[in-house]
This record gives sequence, C-alpha cells and structure tokens, in this order.
Amino acid sequence: MNSYQEASIYKNQISKQFYKVNSNFLPKWVDFLKIKSFDLDTKSIPKGFIPDFEESSKLKEQLYIGIIILISECQITFEQMLALTKKIQTKEPELKEGMKKFLKEEFYHSISYRHYLNYCTKLKWKGNSLVIEKKSRSRRLLYYWVKKYPKSLYLVGAKLEIFSLNYSILVTKTLEKGNSWRTLNEMHLEDEVHHIPFAMKIHNLFFKSSPLGLILKTYVMFILVQFLFLETSYRLVKRIYGEKGFFSQVALTMKLAKWIIRDFEAYKNTRKMLKTNMLKFKISKVFRLLAK
Repeated sequence: MNSYQEASIYKNQISKQFYKVNSNFLPKWVDFLKIKSFDLDTKSIPKGFIPDFEESSKLKEQLYIGIIILISECQITFEQMLALTKKIQTKEPELKEGMKKFLKEEFYHSISYRHYLNYCTKLKWKGNSLVIEKKSRSRRLLYYWVKKYPKSLYLVGAKLEIFSLNYSILVTKTLEKGNSWRTLNEMHLEDEVHHIPFAMKIHNLFFKSSPLGLILKTYVMFILVQFLFLETSYRLVKRIYGEKGFFSQVALTMKLAKWIIRDFEAYKNTRKMLKTNMLKFKISKVFRLLAK
C-alpha cells in the first residue's frame, strides 16, 4: 500500500467517525430557532463570570451582559469563518462529506447564537453589539485571511472550540436548569465534544502536505484573533465606562483581558485541555505557543 492510499484511508476514517458519532445534531437546533423569547437572570450573577472590579450592582450587571454578548459575537464570528473554509478542495468523497457536515453544524451554531442575541430582550443587542453590528477592522482582516488561507484556521479553530467547550461546562455546572443561556450552551457543548478531535485531525492532514507554510499562516491567524479579542474587550469597556478617559479605558481593557486569560476558569481549563489534545493528536511542537 502506498502513502497516498494510506492517507486516503485515514481521511475516510476521520470523516466516518465524525459523521457517525454526531449524526442527529439538527432537530435540537431547529426547535431552538422556533423560540421567539428568551429570559435571562442578570441580577444574581454567578461568581467567576465577571472580573472582580469594585463596581455597583448596575455596572456588574452591564459587565455580565457585555461578556455574554462578547462571547456570543465571537462564537458567531469564528463559526462563520469556518464556513468560509468550504473552499478547501478535496477529491476524497468521505472527507468531503465529513467537512460538509462539520460546516453545516457550525452554520446552525452561528445562526442560533444570533437568534439568541436577537430574542433575549435583556441584552438589547442591536444597541450593544461589540463586533457584528460595528465596522470591525479585526473581523474584516480575519475574514480576508480565512478566505485566502482557509487551512490556517483549523488548529486555532480547535482552540476556540475547546474554549467553547469549557465555557459551556462552566455555565452548565453553575447556572440553574431552565436558564436560557445555559440551555444554549448545553446544546453547543454536545456538538463541540466532537468538533475538537475532527479539527485537530484535519489540521494534521494539512500540516503533512505543507508544514512550513501552515506554521506561518496559522500563527498569523492566531495573532489576528488576539487583535479581535482586544478590540472587542476595548469596545465593551468603552461602552460601560464611557465617562472615563481614554487611558483609564485602556487600563481597564488590559485588566479585563488579563482576567480572561489568567483567572477565568473556562480559559484556564482551555489551556490545559489544548496541551493535552496537542499531545494526544501529535500536533507538531512548533504550535505549542498557542497553548500559552
């Protein structure tokens, strides 16, 4: 058996496994999209969901709502980016079917988070959008890069999927049943469990065909994601603390970013899980900086 045949069999196994384990994902999202009103408890904010700024209860509520919008809009952005990778060409029908289903799931995740933003009135999303309703330079740059180099997204995408998984776990174990934000994230969690290994395996296939190019392009993608994260965090701070001066807003943005990266339970667990998965799936050591 030659190397091309071995690679073809491996691709088929990836696709078949993914298709089999998550074949009945659609009905729950179809039902979710039929709901036209979502309530959200913003008064009793769980510990660990916002940074410990010395704030009034009103500002804490605004920060809690703002972080929910931030996470939702980032989910929508990244899942729409994955949809752009449909341009990746493959002659393998099994892999093509697996990719098609993967992207279909991401499409439903994207429209479901947007649906939640639209129909959860407490969020007042149209006036409080941080990225999607704004002219975000970072978002436009990310879309441009994914269109040009779609294969560069899959390892960074796996990290984002791992964050989604860990955030959903945090929400599920903390918020009460019936909470609309918990319901959405529980449903997302069921799919993300399968997306992580699929994305990592696909990344490895791309890496084998063009290692040096993928290293450079993946790190550019990673840097662009950091720009989007900082831009979104700054907009959140500016909206809530509009009375403060520019330098105070920048300082608060860095404080918020530091809290998310170093103290937020979901992100701390993301770093640990990413390191574990990179070892498990034998991801090249040159990508270990993504787990820092």
